[in-house]
Amino acid sequence: LIAVSRSAETTETLRAVEVFKRRAGDNVLTVTVYGDRELAQRSAYRLVTQGAEEKSVAQTRSFSSMYLLTLAAAGLAAGQTEMVPLLRQAAQAFAPFVSRHEALARQLAEDTRLEKFVFLGSGANYGLACEAMLKMKEMSLSPSEAFHFLEFRHGPMSVVTPDTLIVGLLGDTARNEEIKVLKDMQALGAKVLAISETGEGLRSDYTVTLDSGLAELPRSPLLLPVLQLLAFYRAYAKGLDPDRPTNLEAVVRL
Repeated sequence: LIAVSRSAETTETLRAVEVFKRRAGDNVLTVTVYGDRELAQRSAYRLVTQGAEEKSVAQTRSFSSMYLLTLAAAGLAAGQTEMVPLLRQAAQAFAPFVSRHEALARQLAEDTRLEKFVFLGSGANYGLACEAMLKMKEMSLSPSEAFHFLEFRHGPMSVVTPDTLIVGLLGDTARNEEIKVLKDMQALGAKVLAISETGEGLRSDYTVTLDSGLAELPRSPLLLPVLQLLAFYRAYAKGLDPDRPTNLEAVVRL
């Protein structure tokens, strides 16, 4: 069992680990920011981030750090030992990447003509689209949704209007089909932000290129900074505190 928890104190996760241990034994791996807390101490194995602690209720660097650790664990479990140095390369690219693209994230966040946000991704990028949707809802209380690229045509695109920003997290496997979806959404009047390894073939309103030289999975953490900044600056544009989302606490305790 792999249990991922920033706080290592979430009640549901602690209960799930106890049920697993009663039924299947002690093979529990915890990925967390706090290695000295209860969940980590109950687990046979621990992957603990370094320097990812944060005061904010909304997860940003903690999520990015735990995602990197989880990718590293998956790579090692699959015998892909090269995954670790590739992820280290991606992590080192975070700061210069933010410097290049923070201004665009802020510009879009402060554009009051944009009222709805839709995040699209395929494969592993769908999970990151869901995380981006969650950050936008938590931090800025803005209407936001996440969908698989090709699913979006089958009903969900009915929400698209000129006040919609579509954020496409482009991968490699189905890139051409994903670009077609973005073009369709532009034709319906939406604004489109494409985040992609390269700008080849893109005709989006706004483009962020990773230029990492990495394969799809090890470069995927680089999708996160712009998405987090978009939610962060949207909260400020609405006069909200992005570190203190409405109705939320840092740890869910039951």
